[in-house]
Amino acid sequence: MATCHSLRSVDSELVGDPLDLKMFEFTKWSYEEGTQGGGGSMNDAEQGSLRPSIARPPRNAKSIFEGNGNPPDASFELGVLKSFEFVSQLRRASVIVRTFGQQSGDVYVKGAPECMRDICRPESFPSNYDELLSSYTHKGYRVIGCAAKHFKKLSWVKAQKMTRRDVESALEFVGFIIFENKLKPTTTAVLHELMDANISSVMCTGDNILTAISVARECGLIDKTAHCFVPTFTDGDSRDPNAQLRWESIDDHQYELNERTLLPIPAPAENNLCLPNDMKSLRNYSLAVSGDVFRWIVDFASPQVMHRMLVTGKVFARMSPDEKHELVEKLQSIDYCCGFCGDGANDCGALKAADVGISLSEAEASVAAPFTSRVFDIRCVPEVIREGRAALVTSFACFKYMTLYSAIQFTSVSFLYASASNLGDFQFLFIDLALILPIAVFMSWAGPYPELCRKRPTADLVSRKILTPLLGQMAICVLMQAIAFIAVRQQPWFQPPIIDPGDEPNIENSENTALFLTSCFEYILAGVVLNAGKPHRLPVAKNWPFMATMVIALAVTLYMVLGPVNVLRE
Repeated sequence: MATCHSLRSVDSELVGDPLDLKMFEFTKWSYEEGTQGGGGSMNDAEQGSLRPSIARPPRNAKSIFEGNGNPPDASFELGVLKSFEFVSQLRRASVIVRTFGQQSGDVYVKGAPECMRDICRPESFPSNYDELLSSYTHKGYRVIGCAAKHFKKLSWVKAQKMTRRDVESALEFVGFIIFENKLKPTTTAVLHELMDANISSVMCTGDNILTAISVARECGLIDKTAHCFVPTFTDGDSRDPNAQLRWESIDDHQYELNERTLLPIPAPAENNLCLPNDMKSLRNYSLAVSGDVFRWIVDFASPQVMHRMLVTGKVFARMSPDEKHELVEKLQSIDYCCGFCGDGANDCGALKAADVGISLSEAEASVAAPFTSRVFDIRCVPEVIREGRAALVTSFACFKYMTLYSAIQFTSVSFLYASASNLGDFQFLFIDLALILPIAVFMSWAGPYPELCRKRPTADLVSRKILTPLLGQMAICVLMQAIAFIAVRQQPWFQPPIIDPGDEPNIENSENTALFLTSCFEYILAGVVLNAGKPHRLPVAKNWPFMATMVIALAVTLYMVLGPVNVLRE
Protein backbone atom coordinates (compact mmCIF):
# COMPACT_ATOMS: atom_id res chain seq x y z
CA MET A 1 0.00 0.00 0.00
CA ALA A 2 2.92 2.35 0.65
CA THR A 3 5.06 1.45 -2.36
CA CYS A 4 2.96 -0.21 -5.10
CA HIS A 5 1.24 2.81 -6.61
CA SER A 6 1.54 5.34 -9.42
CA LEU A 7 1.82 8.48 -7.29
CA ARG A 8 4.26 11.25 -8.09
CA SER A 9 5.38 14.24 -6.07
CA VAL A 10 4.70 17.61 -7.70
CA ASP A 11 5.55 20.72 -5.68
CA SER A 12 5.67 18.59 -2.50
CA GLU A 13 2.15 17.33 -3.18
CA LEU A 14 1.25 13.79 -4.20
CA VAL A 15 -0.72 13.46 -7.42
CA GLY A 16 -1.90 10.46 -9.37
CA ASP A 17 -4.71 7.95 -9.48
CA PRO A 18 -7.37 8.89 -6.88
CA LEU A 19 -7.60 5.28 -5.68
CA ASP A 20 -3.83 5.05 -5.15
CA LEU A 21 -3.88 8.41 -3.39
CA LYS A 22 -6.60 7.33 -0.94
CA MET A 23 -4.80 4.06 -0.33
CA PHE A 24 -1.50 5.77 0.43
CA GLU A 25 -3.09 8.39 2.67
CA PHE A 26 -4.65 5.58 4.69
CA THR A 27 -1.17 4.21 5.53
CA LYS A 28 -0.04 7.63 6.87
CA TRP A 29 3.39 6.96 5.41
CA SER A 30 5.52 9.66 3.78
CA TYR A 31 6.78 9.53 0.23
CA GLU A 32 9.74 11.20 -1.41
CA GLU A 33 10.62 11.09 -5.06
CA GLY A 34 14.07 11.60 -6.51
CA THR A 35 15.79 11.78 -3.09
CA GLN A 36 19.49 10.93 -2.79
CA GLY A 37 20.53 9.46 0.54
CA GLY A 38 22.75 7.07 2.44
CA GLY A 39 22.11 3.61 3.74
CA GLY A 40 23.71 0.27 3.01
CA SER A 41 27.11 -0.49 1.57
CA MET A 42 26.46 0.64 -2.01
CA ASN A 43 28.50 3.22 -3.83
CA ASP A 44 27.19 6.64 -4.81
CA ALA A 45 26.13 5.60 -8.31
CA GLU A 46 24.10 2.71 -6.94
CA GLN A 47 22.52 4.91 -4.32
CA GLY A 48 21.41 7.41 -6.96
CA SER A 49 19.80 4.69 -9.04
CA LEU A 50 18.42 2.74 -6.09
CA ARG A 51 16.50 5.51 -4.43
CA PRO A 52 14.37 7.37 -6.95
CA SER A 53 11.47 6.94 -4.53
CA ILE A 54 11.47 6.39 -0.77
CA ALA A 55 8.61 5.44 1.51
CA ARG A 56 8.85 5.96 5.26
CA PRO A 57 6.41 4.90 7.97
CA PRO A 58 5.07 7.38 10.53
CA ARG A 59 7.34 7.93 13.52
CA ASN A 60 5.04 6.19 15.96
CA ALA A 61 5.26 3.03 13.82
CA LYS A 62 9.04 2.59 14.00
CA SER A 63 8.86 -0.09 16.65
CA ILE A 64 7.09 -2.42 14.23
CA PHE A 65 10.31 -2.87 12.29
CA GLU A 66 12.79 -3.05 15.14
CA GLY A 67 12.65 -6.84 15.13
CA ASN A 68 13.90 -7.13 11.55
CA GLY A 69 17.54 -6.54 12.39
CA ASN A 70 17.15 -2.78 12.77
CA PRO A 71 18.44 -1.05 15.90
CA PRO A 72 15.79 0.73 17.99
CA ASP A 73 16.77 4.18 16.74
CA ALA A 74 17.31 3.25 13.09
CA SER A 75 15.29 5.06 10.46
CA PHE A 76 13.29 2.57 8.44
CA GLU A 77 13.10 3.31 4.72
CA LEU A 78 11.79 1.35 1.75
CA GLY A 79 13.44 2.11 -1.56
CA VAL A 80 11.75 1.29 -4.84
CA LEU A 81 14.34 -0.40 -7.06
CA LYS A 82 12.04 -1.03 -10.00
CA SER A 83 8.36 -0.64 -10.76
CA PHE A 84 6.05 -2.07 -13.38
CA GLU A 85 3.17 0.27 -14.11
CA PHE A 86 -0.44 -0.85 -14.21
CA VAL A 87 -1.33 -2.46 -17.55
CA SER A 88 -5.01 -2.72 -18.36
CA GLN A 89 -4.58 -6.03 -20.19
CA LEU A 90 -2.82 -7.61 -17.18
CA ARG A 91 -4.93 -5.67 -14.66
CA ARG A 92 -2.11 -5.38 -12.15
CA ALA A 93 0.97 -3.40 -11.12
CA SER A 94 4.09 -4.43 -9.21
CA VAL A 95 7.21 -3.04 -7.54
CA ILE A 96 10.55 -4.36 -6.33
CA VAL A 97 11.56 -2.79 -3.01
CA ARG A 98 14.40 -3.15 -0.55
CA THR A 99 14.89 -1.95 2.97
CA PHE A 100 17.95 0.28 3.11
CA GLY A 101 20.78 -1.34 5.00
CA GLN A 102 19.67 -4.89 4.19
CA GLN A 103 20.51 -7.32 1.41
CA SER A 104 17.05 -8.85 1.11
CA GLY A 105 14.26 -7.52 -1.08
CA ASP A 106 10.57 -7.94 -1.70
CA VAL A 107 8.12 -7.89 -4.57
CA TYR A 108 4.66 -6.42 -4.03
CA VAL A 109 1.84 -6.83 -6.54
CA LYS A 110 -1.67 -5.45 -6.48
CA GLY A 111 -4.41 -5.84 -9.04
CA ALA A 112 -7.72 -7.41 -9.90
CA PRO A 113 -8.57 -10.41 -7.69
CA GLU A 114 -9.34 -12.48 -10.80
CA CYS A 115 -5.73 -12.26 -11.99
CA MET A 116 -4.27 -13.44 -8.68
CA ARG A 117 -4.98 -17.08 -9.58
CA ASP A 118 -2.53 -16.85 -12.48
CA ILE A 119 0.42 -15.42 -10.57
CA CYS A 120 0.11 -16.79 -7.01
CA ARG A 121 0.90 -20.21 -5.63
CA PRO A 122 -2.33 -22.22 -5.18
CA GLU A 123 -1.56 -23.19 -1.59
CA SER A 124 -1.32 -19.52 -0.57
CA PHE A 125 -5.04 -18.92 -1.14
CA PRO A 126 -7.49 -19.39 1.72
CA SER A 127 -10.11 -22.07 1.22
CA ASN A 128 -12.93 -19.50 1.20
CA TYR A 129 -11.24 -17.15 -1.30
CA ASP A 130 -14.11 -17.15 -3.79
CA GLU A 131 -16.74 -16.81 -1.06
CA LEU A 132 -14.94 -13.82 0.46
CA LEU A 133 -14.53 -12.14 -2.92
CA SER A 134 -18.18 -12.71 -3.81
CA SER A 135 -19.32 -11.42 -0.42
CA TYR A 136 -17.37 -8.16 -0.71
CA THR A 137 -18.31 -7.49 -4.33
CA HIS A 138 -22.01 -8.21 -3.72
CA LYS A 139 -21.93 -5.47 -1.08
CA GLY A 140 -20.62 -3.01 -3.63
CA TYR A 141 -17.06 -2.82 -2.29
CA ARG A 142 -14.15 -2.34 -4.65
CA VAL A 143 -11.72 -5.20 -4.05
CA ILE A 144 -8.02 -5.24 -4.92
CA GLY A 145 -5.94 -8.37 -4.49
CA CYS A 146 -2.42 -8.20 -3.03
CA ALA A 147 0.50 -10.60 -3.35
CA ALA A 148 4.16 -10.61 -2.34
CA LYS A 149 7.42 -12.49 -2.77
CA HIS A 150 10.60 -12.33 -0.69
CA PHE A 151 14.19 -12.52 -1.91
CA LYS A 152 16.84 -13.33 0.69
CA LYS A 153 19.46 -11.56 -1.37
CA LEU A 154 18.65 -8.96 -3.98
CA SER A 155 21.11 -6.51 -5.50
CA TRP A 156 20.28 -3.44 -7.50
CA VAL A 157 21.77 -4.98 -10.65
CA LYS A 158 19.71 -8.15 -10.29
CA ALA A 159 16.53 -6.14 -9.75
CA GLN A 160 17.11 -4.13 -12.93
CA LYS A 161 17.58 -7.31 -14.97
CA MET A 162 14.38 -8.93 -13.74
CA THR A 163 11.52 -9.04 -16.23
CA ARG A 164 7.88 -8.60 -15.39
CA ARG A 165 7.30 -12.32 -15.84
CA ASP A 166 10.06 -13.07 -13.32
CA VAL A 167 8.61 -10.64 -10.82
CA GLU A 168 4.94 -11.56 -11.17
CA SER A 169 5.20 -15.32 -10.70
CA ALA A 170 5.18 -17.80 -7.79
CA LEU A 171 3.81 -15.13 -5.45
CA GLU A 172 2.21 -15.55 -2.05
CA PHE A 173 -1.34 -14.24 -1.83
CA VAL A 174 -1.45 -11.69 0.99
CA GLY A 175 -5.04 -10.48 1.14
CA PHE A 176 -7.55 -7.95 -0.11
CA ILE A 177 -7.64 -4.18 0.05
CA ILE A 178 -11.29 -3.17 0.39
CA PHE A 179 -12.57 0.20 -0.77
CA GLU A 180 -16.10 1.39 -0.17
CA ASN A 181 -17.71 2.81 -3.31
CA LYS A 182 -19.58 5.73 -1.83
CA LEU A 183 -22.03 7.33 -4.18
CA LYS A 184 -21.68 11.06 -4.57
CA PRO A 185 -24.76 12.95 -3.34
CA THR A 186 -25.79 14.07 -6.81
CA THR A 187 -25.42 10.75 -8.65
CA THR A 188 -28.86 9.25 -8.05
CA ALA A 189 -30.72 12.50 -8.76
CA VAL A 190 -28.80 13.04 -12.01
CA LEU A 191 -29.51 9.51 -13.25
CA HIS A 192 -33.22 9.90 -12.49
CA GLU A 193 -33.24 13.23 -14.35
CA LEU A 194 -31.71 11.55 -17.39
CA MET A 195 -34.20 8.67 -17.20
CA ASP A 196 -37.12 11.10 -17.00
CA ALA A 197 -35.80 12.71 -20.19
CA ASN A 198 -35.73 9.27 -21.88
CA ILE A 199 -31.92 9.29 -21.98
CA SER A 200 -30.47 5.86 -21.29
CA SER A 201 -27.42 5.58 -19.02
CA VAL A 202 -24.86 2.77 -19.01
CA MET A 203 -22.03 2.02 -16.59
CA CYS A 204 -18.68 1.20 -18.21
CA THR A 205 -15.99 0.40 -15.65
CA GLY A 206 -12.89 -1.62 -14.97
CA ASP A 207 -14.22 -2.84 -11.61
CA ASN A 208 -15.49 -6.29 -10.72
CA ILE A 209 -18.84 -7.05 -12.32
CA LEU A 210 -20.60 -7.80 -9.02
CA THR A 211 -19.31 -4.55 -7.53
CA ALA A 212 -20.54 -2.66 -10.58
CA ILE A 213 -24.00 -4.27 -10.37
CA SER A 214 -24.29 -3.42 -6.68
CA VAL A 215 -23.40 0.22 -7.30
CA ALA A 216 -25.72 0.38 -10.32
CA ARG A 217 -28.64 -0.84 -8.22
CA GLU A 218 -27.82 1.53 -5.40
CA CYS A 219 -27.91 4.57 -7.68
CA GLY A 220 -30.99 3.44 -9.60
CA LEU A 221 -29.24 2.64 -12.87
CA ILE A 222 -30.65 -0.90 -12.61
CA ASP A 223 -34.11 -1.61 -11.25
CA LYS A 224 -33.71 -3.27 -7.86
CA THR A 225 -36.80 -5.41 -8.43
CA ALA A 226 -35.79 -6.62 -11.90
CA HIS A 227 -33.48 -9.45 -12.84
CA CYS A 228 -29.93 -8.72 -13.94
CA PHE A 229 -28.35 -11.42 -16.09
CA VAL A 230 -24.61 -12.07 -16.14
CA PRO A 231 -22.91 -14.27 -18.78
CA THR A 232 -20.23 -16.84 -18.02
CA PHE A 233 -18.29 -19.18 -20.28
CA THR A 234 -19.39 -22.80 -19.89
CA ASP A 235 -17.06 -23.97 -22.65
CA GLY A 236 -14.03 -22.20 -24.09
CA ASP A 237 -12.98 -18.60 -23.57
CA SER A 238 -13.03 -15.22 -25.30
CA ARG A 239 -10.55 -16.43 -27.96
CA ASP A 240 -12.56 -19.52 -28.90
CA PRO A 241 -15.14 -18.94 -31.68
CA ASN A 242 -17.02 -22.07 -30.56
CA ALA A 243 -17.26 -21.02 -26.91
CA GLN A 244 -20.59 -21.37 -25.13
CA LEU A 245 -22.17 -18.72 -22.90
CA ARG A 246 -24.67 -19.14 -20.13
CA TRP A 247 -26.73 -16.14 -19.05
CA GLU A 248 -27.93 -16.47 -15.45
CA SER A 249 -29.69 -14.07 -13.12
CA ILE A 250 -27.44 -13.09 -10.24
CA ASP A 251 -30.46 -13.10 -7.93
CA ASP A 252 -31.87 -16.50 -8.85
CA HIS A 253 -29.89 -18.93 -11.00
CA GLN A 254 -33.02 -20.73 -12.18
CA TYR A 255 -33.75 -17.82 -14.50
CA GLU A 256 -31.74 -17.81 -17.72
CA LEU A 257 -31.64 -16.16 -21.12
CA ASN A 258 -31.76 -17.82 -24.49
CA GLU A 259 -28.18 -17.61 -25.76
CA ARG A 260 -29.32 -16.88 -29.33
CA THR A 261 -31.93 -14.19 -28.65
CA LEU A 262 -30.98 -13.00 -25.13
CA LEU A 263 -34.66 -13.23 -24.16
CA PRO A 264 -35.83 -14.71 -20.84
CA ILE A 265 -36.73 -18.40 -20.63
CA PRO A 266 -39.68 -18.70 -20.44
CA ALA A 267 -40.62 -15.39 -22.04
CA PRO A 268 -43.30 -13.58 -20.02
CA ALA A 269 -46.66 -12.93 -21.64
CA GLU A 270 -47.17 -9.21 -22.20
CA ASN A 271 -49.80 -7.35 -20.16
CA ASN A 272 -50.64 -10.40 -18.06
CA LEU A 273 -51.15 -8.93 -14.60
CA CYS A 274 -51.77 -12.35 -13.10
CA LEU A 275 -48.14 -13.38 -13.43
CA PRO A 276 -46.19 -13.80 -10.19
CA ASN A 277 -43.92 -10.96 -9.16
CA ASP A 278 -40.77 -12.87 -10.05
CA MET A 279 -42.01 -13.33 -13.62
CA LYS A 280 -43.06 -9.69 -13.93
CA SER A 281 -39.53 -8.68 -13.00
CA LEU A 282 -38.26 -10.36 -16.15
CA ARG A 283 -39.91 -7.75 -18.34
CA ASN A 284 -37.51 -5.01 -17.24
CA TYR A 285 -34.45 -7.22 -17.08
CA SER A 286 -30.99 -5.88 -17.81
CA LEU A 287 -27.62 -7.30 -18.77
CA ALA A 288 -24.25 -6.97 -17.06
CA VAL A 289 -21.37 -7.93 -19.34
CA SER A 290 -17.71 -8.42 -18.49
CA GLY A 291 -14.88 -7.42 -20.79
CA ASP A 292 -13.99 -10.94 -21.94
CA VAL A 293 -17.62 -11.72 -22.85
CA PHE A 294 -17.92 -8.38 -24.63
CA ARG A 295 -14.83 -9.25 -26.67
CA TRP A 296 -16.25 -12.66 -27.63
CA ILE A 297 -19.63 -11.20 -28.64
CA VAL A 298 -17.96 -8.53 -30.77
CA ASP A 299 -15.70 -11.06 -32.50
CA PHE A 300 -17.88 -14.14 -32.87
CA ALA A 301 -21.55 -13.59 -31.90
CA SER A 302 -24.40 -12.96 -34.33
CA PRO A 303 -25.53 -9.40 -35.12
CA GLN A 304 -28.81 -10.13 -33.31
CA VAL A 305 -27.00 -10.99 -30.07
CA MET A 306 -24.73 -7.96 -30.46
CA HIS A 307 -27.69 -5.61 -30.97
CA ARG A 308 -29.61 -7.09 -28.04
CA MET A 309 -26.58 -6.74 -25.77
CA LEU A 310 -26.09 -3.09 -26.72
CA VAL A 311 -29.77 -2.23 -26.25
CA THR A 312 -30.32 -4.14 -22.98
CA GLY A 313 -26.86 -3.92 -21.39
CA LYS A 314 -26.66 -1.61 -18.39
CA VAL A 315 -23.31 -2.58 -16.86
CA PHE A 316 -20.07 -3.28 -18.71
CA ALA A 317 -17.41 -4.32 -16.18
CA ARG A 318 -13.74 -5.28 -16.36
CA MET A 319 -13.49 -3.27 -19.55
CA SER A 320 -10.06 -2.35 -20.91
CA PRO A 321 -9.47 1.08 -22.50
CA ASP A 322 -9.74 -0.43 -25.99
CA GLU A 323 -12.98 -2.18 -25.08
CA LYS A 324 -14.45 1.05 -23.73
CA HIS A 325 -13.53 2.74 -26.98
CA GLU A 326 -15.09 -0.09 -28.98
CA LEU A 327 -18.28 -0.03 -26.88
CA VAL A 328 -18.79 3.63 -27.78
CA GLU A 329 -18.28 2.85 -31.47
CA LYS A 330 -20.71 -0.09 -31.35
CA LEU A 331 -23.38 2.08 -29.74
CA GLN A 332 -22.86 4.68 -32.43
CA SER A 333 -23.17 1.98 -35.10
CA ILE A 334 -26.82 1.38 -34.07
CA ASP A 335 -27.56 5.11 -34.49
CA TYR A 336 -27.20 6.06 -30.84
CA CYS A 337 -25.90 9.52 -30.04
CA CYS A 338 -23.35 8.51 -27.44
CA GLY A 339 -21.81 10.63 -24.71
CA PHE A 340 -19.10 9.41 -22.36
CA CYS A 341 -18.16 10.74 -18.94
CA GLY A 342 -14.87 9.55 -17.41
CA ASP A 343 -12.14 10.57 -15.02
CA GLY A 344 -9.09 8.43 -15.78
CA ALA A 345 -6.41 7.68 -18.33
CA ASN A 346 -8.25 4.47 -19.25
CA ASP A 347 -11.17 6.56 -20.51
CA CYS A 348 -9.23 8.66 -23.03
CA GLY A 349 -10.08 6.53 -26.06
CA ALA A 350 -13.79 6.41 -25.23
CA LEU A 351 -13.88 10.15 -24.50
CA LYS A 352 -12.34 10.88 -27.88
CA ALA A 353 -14.66 8.51 -29.77
CA ALA A 354 -17.89 9.68 -28.13
CA ASP A 355 -20.14 12.28 -29.72
CA VAL A 356 -19.82 14.22 -26.46
CA GLY A 357 -16.89 13.51 -24.14
CA ILE A 358 -16.85 14.97 -20.63
CA SER A 359 -13.77 14.62 -18.44
CA LEU A 360 -14.14 14.72 -14.67
CA SER A 361 -10.40 15.04 -14.23
CA GLU A 362 -7.83 17.69 -15.01
CA ALA A 363 -5.24 14.99 -15.74
CA GLU A 364 -4.87 12.78 -18.84
CA ALA A 365 -8.58 12.44 -19.63
CA SER A 366 -9.02 16.19 -20.03
CA VAL A 367 -6.72 16.17 -23.06
CA ALA A 368 -8.98 13.82 -25.05
CA ALA A 369 -12.35 15.20 -23.95
CA PRO A 370 -14.01 18.23 -25.57
CA PHE A 371 -15.43 19.21 -22.16
CA THR A 372 -13.77 19.25 -18.74
CA SER A 373 -15.90 19.71 -15.64
CA ARG A 374 -14.71 21.81 -12.73
CA VAL A 375 -17.08 19.87 -10.48
CA PHE A 376 -15.94 16.26 -10.34
CA ASP A 377 -19.31 14.51 -10.43
CA ILE A 378 -21.86 13.73 -13.10
CA ARG A 379 -24.13 16.72 -12.48
CA CYS A 380 -22.36 18.31 -15.44
CA VAL A 381 -23.91 15.78 -17.85
CA PRO A 382 -27.48 17.20 -17.85
CA GLU A 383 -25.99 20.69 -17.99
CA VAL A 384 -24.04 19.86 -21.15
CA ILE A 385 -27.15 18.29 -22.72
CA ARG A 386 -29.27 21.33 -21.86
CA GLU A 387 -26.68 23.74 -23.21
CA GLY A 388 -26.18 21.64 -26.34
CA ARG A 389 -29.88 21.44 -27.11
CA ALA A 390 -30.33 25.16 -26.50
CA ALA A 391 -27.37 25.94 -28.76
CA LEU A 392 -28.80 23.72 -31.51
CA VAL A 393 -32.23 25.33 -31.31
CA THR A 394 -30.65 28.80 -31.27
CA SER A 395 -28.53 28.04 -34.35
CA PHE A 396 -31.55 26.83 -36.28
CA ALA A 397 -33.60 29.87 -35.18
CA CYS A 398 -30.89 32.28 -36.34
CA PHE A 399 -30.56 30.40 -39.63
CA LYS A 400 -34.30 30.59 -40.27
CA TYR A 401 -34.41 34.28 -39.33
CA MET A 402 -31.58 35.24 -41.66
CA THR A 403 -33.15 33.16 -44.44
CA LEU A 404 -36.51 34.85 -43.94
CA TYR A 405 -34.85 38.27 -43.78
CA SER A 406 -33.24 37.67 -47.18
CA ALA A 407 -36.54 36.47 -48.64
CA ILE A 408 -38.44 39.52 -47.32
CA GLN A 409 -35.91 41.98 -48.69
CA PHE A 410 -35.72 40.14 -52.01
CA THR A 411 -39.52 40.36 -52.30
CA SER A 412 -39.53 44.11 -51.56
CA VAL A 413 -36.83 44.85 -54.11
CA SER A 414 -38.50 42.63 -56.74
CA PHE A 415 -41.83 44.47 -56.45
CA LEU A 416 -40.10 47.84 -56.63
CA TYR A 417 -38.07 46.84 -59.67
CA ALA A 418 -41.39 46.33 -61.48
CA SER A 419 -41.96 50.09 -61.08
CA ALA A 420 -38.36 51.03 -61.88
CA SER A 421 -37.86 51.84 -58.20
CA ASN A 422 -35.80 50.50 -55.29
CA LEU A 423 -35.13 50.95 -51.58
CA GLY A 424 -32.98 53.92 -50.67
CA ASP A 425 -29.59 53.76 -48.96
CA PHE A 426 -31.01 55.02 -45.66
CA GLN A 427 -33.74 52.39 -45.81
CA PHE A 428 -31.18 49.62 -46.35
CA LEU A 429 -29.10 50.93 -43.43
CA PHE A 430 -32.13 51.18 -41.16
CA ILE A 431 -33.20 47.60 -41.94
CA ASP A 432 -29.71 46.11 -41.50
CA LEU A 433 -28.39 48.11 -38.53
CA ALA A 434 -31.50 49.10 -36.58
CA LEU A 435 -33.61 45.96 -37.06
CA ILE A 436 -31.79 42.84 -38.28
CA LEU A 437 -28.49 43.18 -36.39
CA PRO A 438 -29.85 43.68 -32.83
CA ILE A 439 -32.67 41.18 -33.32
CA ALA A 440 -30.30 38.47 -34.61
CA VAL A 441 -27.78 39.13 -31.81
CA PHE A 442 -30.20 39.23 -28.89
CA MET A 443 -32.19 36.29 -30.23
CA SER A 444 -29.30 34.03 -29.19
CA TRP A 445 -29.07 35.38 -25.64
CA ALA A 446 -31.72 33.08 -24.18
CA GLY A 447 -30.28 30.43 -21.88
CA PRO A 448 -31.23 26.74 -21.67
CA TYR A 449 -34.45 25.67 -20.00
CA PRO A 450 -33.70 24.26 -16.50
CA GLU A 451 -35.53 20.96 -17.13
CA LEU A 452 -34.60 18.31 -19.66
CA CYS A 453 -37.42 17.45 -22.05
CA ARG A 454 -38.16 13.99 -23.41
CA LYS A 455 -38.62 15.51 -26.85
CA ARG A 456 -35.34 16.09 -28.63
CA PRO A 457 -34.79 19.00 -31.02
CA THR A 458 -34.33 18.14 -34.66
CA ALA A 459 -30.72 17.96 -35.79
CA ASP A 460 -31.41 17.95 -39.53
CA LEU A 461 -31.33 21.40 -41.04
CA VAL A 462 -32.74 20.30 -44.39
CA SER A 463 -35.79 18.49 -43.06
CA ARG A 464 -39.54 18.79 -43.46
CA LYS A 465 -39.86 19.99 -39.88
CA ILE A 466 -37.57 22.94 -40.60
CA LEU A 467 -38.34 23.78 -44.23
CA THR A 468 -42.15 23.49 -44.18
CA PRO A 469 -42.83 26.27 -41.63
CA LEU A 470 -40.03 28.37 -43.12
CA LEU A 471 -41.53 28.19 -46.62
CA GLY A 472 -44.97 28.89 -45.16
CA GLN A 473 -43.70 32.03 -43.44
CA MET A 474 -42.04 33.13 -46.68
CA ALA A 475 -45.34 32.71 -48.52
CA ILE A 476 -47.19 34.77 -45.90
CA CYS A 477 -44.60 37.57 -46.11
CA VAL A 478 -44.77 37.63 -49.91
CA LEU A 479 -48.56 37.69 -49.76
CA MET A 480 -48.63 40.61 -47.30
CA GLN A 481 -46.26 42.66 -49.44
CA ALA A 482 -48.28 41.86 -52.55
CA ILE A 483 -51.46 43.05 -50.79
CA ALA A 484 -49.72 46.28 -49.71
CA PHE A 485 -48.31 46.84 -53.20
CA ILE A 486 -51.71 46.37 -54.89
CA ALA A 487 -53.66 48.26 -52.21
CA VAL A 488 -51.53 51.39 -52.46
CA ARG A 489 -52.01 51.50 -56.23
CA GLN A 490 -55.80 51.50 -55.79
CA GLN A 491 -55.86 54.55 -53.53
CA PRO A 492 -57.36 57.74 -55.04
CA TRP A 493 -54.30 59.77 -54.09
CA PHE A 494 -51.88 57.35 -55.74
CA GLN A 495 -49.61 58.85 -58.39
CA PRO A 496 -47.61 56.50 -60.62
CA PRO A 497 -43.87 56.94 -60.15
CA ILE A 498 -42.07 59.02 -62.72
CA ILE A 499 -39.68 56.81 -64.64
CA ASP A 500 -36.34 58.49 -65.20
CA PRO A 501 -35.03 57.78 -68.71
CA GLY A 502 -31.60 57.46 -67.11
CA ASP A 503 -30.39 54.73 -64.79
CA GLU A 504 -31.36 56.44 -61.53
CA PRO A 505 -34.26 54.62 -59.75
CA ASN A 506 -37.23 56.62 -58.52
CA ILE A 507 -37.08 56.13 -54.76
CA GLU A 508 -39.54 58.75 -53.52
CA ASN A 509 -42.91 57.15 -54.31
CA SER A 510 -45.89 55.61 -52.51
CA GLU A 511 -45.05 52.03 -53.47
CA ASN A 512 -41.60 52.36 -51.89
CA THR A 513 -43.00 53.69 -48.63
CA ALA A 514 -45.72 51.04 -48.41
CA LEU A 515 -43.37 48.12 -49.02
CA PHE A 516 -40.66 49.51 -46.74
CA LEU A 517 -43.02 49.91 -43.77
CA THR A 518 -44.67 46.55 -44.41
CA SER A 519 -41.30 44.79 -44.53
CA CYS A 520 -40.21 46.47 -41.27
CA PHE A 521 -43.19 44.94 -39.47
CA GLU A 522 -42.38 41.58 -41.07
CA TYR A 523 -38.78 41.69 -39.81
CA ILE A 524 -39.99 42.39 -36.26
CA LEU A 525 -42.75 39.77 -36.26
CA ALA A 526 -40.40 37.18 -37.79
CA GLY A 527 -38.00 37.69 -34.88
CA VAL A 528 -40.80 37.05 -32.38
CA VAL A 529 -42.14 33.99 -34.21
CA LEU A 530 -38.77 32.32 -34.85
CA ASN A 531 -37.27 32.97 -31.42
CA ALA A 532 -37.88 29.54 -29.86
CA GLY A 533 -38.46 29.18 -26.11
CA LYS A 534 -39.65 26.13 -24.18
CA PRO A 535 -38.94 23.24 -23.94
CA HIS A 536 -35.24 23.70 -24.75
CA ARG A 537 -34.69 27.43 -24.10
CA LEU A 538 -35.96 29.92 -21.58
CA PRO A 539 -39.20 31.69 -22.54
CA VAL A 540 -38.85 34.70 -24.82
CA ALA A 541 -40.25 36.97 -22.09
CA LYS A 542 -37.17 36.25 -19.92
CA ASN A 543 -34.78 37.41 -22.62
CA TRP A 544 -34.83 41.06 -21.55
CA PRO A 545 -32.42 42.47 -24.18
CA PHE A 546 -34.46 40.84 -26.94
CA MET A 547 -37.75 42.09 -25.53
CA ALA A 548 -36.36 45.63 -25.22
CA THR A 549 -35.15 45.48 -28.82
CA MET A 550 -38.58 44.35 -30.01
CA VAL A 551 -40.38 47.15 -28.14
CA ILE A 552 -38.02 49.85 -29.41
CA ALA A 553 -38.11 48.55 -33.01
CA LEU A 554 -41.91 48.34 -32.98
CA ALA A 555 -42.23 51.83 -31.48
CA VAL A 556 -39.92 53.38 -34.09
CA THR A 557 -41.71 51.63 -36.95
CA LEU A 558 -45.14 52.73 -35.68
CA TYR A 559 -43.84 56.27 -35.34
CA MET A 560 -42.72 56.21 -38.99
CA VAL A 561 -46.20 55.00 -39.99
CA LEU A 562 -48.28 57.40 -37.91
CA GLY A 563 -46.41 60.69 -37.86
CA PRO A 564 -42.77 60.87 -38.81
CA VAL A 565 -40.87 64.14 -38.67
CA ASN A 566 -39.89 65.90 -41.86
CA VAL A 567 -36.39 64.44 -41.79
CA LEU A 568 -37.82 60.93 -41.99
CA ARG A 569 -40.38 61.98 -44.58
CA GLU A 570 -37.63 63.24 -46.85
